[in-house]
Amino acid sequence: MLSAIVILKATGRPAGQFFELASGAPFHRTAVDWTWEQERARVFARYREG
Repeated sequence: MLSAIVILKATGRPAGQFFELASGAPFHRTAVDWTWEQERARVFARYREG
């Protein structure tokens, strides 16, 4: 799980470097249906659990 996602105010999306990081080792987010919004939800859920 990526532990931080910084959203650019101008675009409302993560910077391009985020997607480069997500697709490389050790994260390997390469599934066609993967989205950064799903990753954000996973991060939020993990930290809400305590």
